[in-house]
Amino acid sequence: MAIHDIDICRWMADSEADSVFVTGSMMVSDLSSCEGPEAIDTAITMIKFKNGVTGLIDNCRQAPYGYDQRIEVFGDKGMVSSENNFPNTVKKLTAEGVETDLPFSFFMTRYMEAYKNETIEFCKAISQDLPVPATGSDGAEALRIAMAAGKALAEDRWVKLDEITP
Repeated sequence: MAIHDIDICRWMADSEADSVFVTGSMMVSDLSSCEGPEAIDTAITMIKFKNGVTGLIDNCRQAPYGYDQRIEVFGDKGMVSSENNFPNTVKKLTAEGVETDLPFSFFMTRYMEAYKNETIEFCKAISQDLPVPATGSDGAEALRIAMAAGKALAEDRWVKLDEITP
C-alpha cells in the first residue's frame, strides 16, 4: 500500500533506512479475504533513517474526497510542504463556509505531469548515456523497506533493515 511513499520518504531523507514500525487496521474496506499486510486499509509507517531522520507515512486505501497525497518536511530552519493537486485553485469563501474543488480522484491524473517528466528524463539519460535518475537499486531498497514493514506489522515491533536480506 505504501511502496511509492516509502520510496519518496527515502529520497527526501537522503539516507538509507535503519528500522521500521507499522501499525494498521481494517477501517473502511472489506479485506477479509486478504492476508498479511494486504489485510489492512489504514496504516501508520514510521521509518528511522541512518542519518537520524524519522519518516512518518499515513496511508488509507480510501479517500472519498479525492487522491490525497501530501508531504511535509520539518527541520531546524523551517518546513517545506507539497499539497494535493486540484483541477483548479479557485476557492469561494463566504460566511456560510468555504467551497473548493476536490483533489484529483485518480493517480494517473494526479501524476500525469510527473510521469511525462520521468519519461523525458529516462529517454534523455538513455540517448545521452547519462545515469538514470532512479535505479533498480533504489526500487530494490524501497521493496526491502516494504518487506520490513510487513514483518513489523505482523510481529508488532520495530524491524531492523539488517533482518531483511536483499
